[in-house]
Amino acid sequence: MMLDCLAQLTYERLETIIDDGYKFYRGQNSIWTKVFSFYKQINLLKVLDDLKWDFNEQTILNVNNDKEKEKNAQLLNNLEYSDNPIRAIFAVYKLNEG
Repeated sequence: MMLDCLAQLTYERLETIIDDGYKFYRGQNSIWTKVFSFYKQINLLKVLDDLKWDFNEQTILNVNNDKEKEKNAQLLNNLEYSDNPIRAIFAVYKLNEG
């Protein structure tokens, strides 16, 4: 779902998100004020390209996939390494009975 949303993200939609956030947090003493102020000042086309480059099927890890448990464990144990490709991790913890 995240990849679908990102694939459909356009410059215009990103600009609207930044503008709306900027208007909402303007004048507040919040980290979000700084975040949206920062993004108002930079090239959003580059941000959009970077988002689509950094978040793709090769850089997102679903740790719920039991078939790739060993590979996932290696990637999770090495997140601090600069050559680790993982940029997002998705985990759903299920309730166990018993």
